[in-house]
Amino acid sequence: MATMMMDTMLITDQVVASELLNTLKASIKNQALALTEVATSDIRDMLMHHLNDTVYAHGKITDLMIQRGWYQAYNPGAQVQADIKNATQTLQKVMR
Repeated sequence: MATMMMDTMLITDQVVASELLNTLKASIKNQALALTEVATSDIRDMLMHHLNDTVYAHGKITDLMIQRGWYQAYNPGAQVQADIKNATQTLQKVMR
């Protein structure tokens, strides 16, 4: 597990993967919206290509996070508990 200290914050592989997953989700939404607004087929094709690549990357990161136990996609209750635990641990580290 790669870690780096920045002030009192500990950045782990899990944190990086979670941020990447959230960024990919937002990007998918924005690209899909842009597809509905574009007027030319060339730009639409380009956006569709980028959207497909982004959906693929999202799937790979999701699979990695599930495999490592960082994302409980099929057990929302467990995911909420894990999120609370991670947030509590982060706050404790920051408050030291």
